[in-house]
This record gives sequence, C-alpha cells and structure tokens, in this order.
Amino acid sequence: MGALPVFYIPQATTADASEINSLGSILVMQMIDAMVLVMRLAGVKQNLDDAPDVTEGRFDNTFGFEKPKTFSLDVRETRNALEAFCYGLTPPDMLEHALTGLLGCFYPADDLRDNKVLAYYRQREWRISGNFAVRGENVMRRTSDQVIGRLLDIDADFFGRDFPTPSGVKRLAEEAFVYPGFGGKRVIQMVRRVIVPREALALLWQIFDGLGVFGIPETGDA
Repeated sequence: MGALPVFYIPQATTADASEINSLGSILVMQMIDAMVLVMRLAGVKQNLDDAPDVTEGRFDNTFGFEKPKTFSLDVRETRNALEAFCYGLTPPDMLEHALTGLLGCFYPADDLRDNKVLAYYRQREWRISGNFAVRGENVMRRTSDQVIGRLLDIDADFFGRDFPTPSGVKRLAEEAFVYPGFGGKRVIQMVRRVIVPREALALLWQIFDGLGVFGIPETGDA
C-alpha cells in the first residue's frame, strides 16, 4: 500500500529561529513553501491550459494568504516561462501532490501534546500517503453523506470537531477522505496480520466476521 516510515523532526527549544536547534522546523516550513510555489505554478499553468486559444494579452493571478497580492502576467511570456521551467520535469500538478504526500510523513520527535502511550506508537508509525493518483486514477475519494453519518456514529467528538478550511469551518468528517483500496482490493483485503492483546481476540473476530478476508485460527491465538 506504499506505506512509509514517519520522519521525526525535533521541535525548536527556543523562539529564536536563527538557532541551530530550529533546523528541523525550518526545513519543514521551507518544504511547505516549496509545495505552495509548485501549487502556484500548477494553478497558472491550468489557467493557461483552460484557454489554449488565448495567446496575447495579460491575465491576473492573486497569490498569498494573509496579505494576498494580485499580479498581472503576460500570456505569451508566461507560457514560454512555464514551458522552460517545466521542461523535462514532472508536471507541477503532480509535484504538488508529491510534496503534499511527503509533508504528511513528518512528526515531532518530542511530542508534548499527546499522551505517552499514543506518542510511543506514533514514534514507530508508518503512514499511507494520500492525495495521489496512479495512471490518472485518484486513489482516495471524498466521503459520502452516508459515510459521514457512520463516522459520527463511531465517534462524534472526534469526527464532529471543527476543522478549518479555506472556505470556512466544517466538521472533520466532512473533510475526510476514503481509501477504498486499489487494484480491485479493499484495504482490509491487503492486511496480512492484525496484532491485538489476547483479551481483545473475541472482539476482533466479531468485527471481522463475514468479511471473508481472515480465517479464524482453530487455536484461538492471534
């Protein structure tokens, strides 16, 4: 499933960004800037690709978050510049997704927010990348209203909490993505081993009963 081990980045111990102990945090922030830069290139390229017959004139592009600024670009020169910058490289829209997926593999080495048990497991974590496509096929999809309702039934406090988006605050369940599987297999069919405490075995088999993906061991062992 393409899972990757998480990169652990120490958090800065001082507020001074010039200190060497801020190196890890600075690298992550600069990777975010690189992702946004590629995102801007992809957006400009998409605007030009949507109007292939427009070869002259100028068009406006607004960039920035807290203090957005609008730039007027020449159509012909921008087309030439994008062709030059992207020549022989992965297209910018694909690079944007790649950087987004890579940034999802970072985690603080010194977790001061979560409980010790959760931090222990997260510091041994492998993550499945999201927001990518294989041969033009998106691997993940948005949640349906039915799935949103099921998520809220499972844990309303977690999936119902506020989640900020560029278009406003929504519930976390509404912004979640579903990983239905790949190559004709559901995610659960790709699982080869489930490790649980012995006292949880009965509940485990109850959950998996009817899925047809695991054979219940005769000994009752995991």
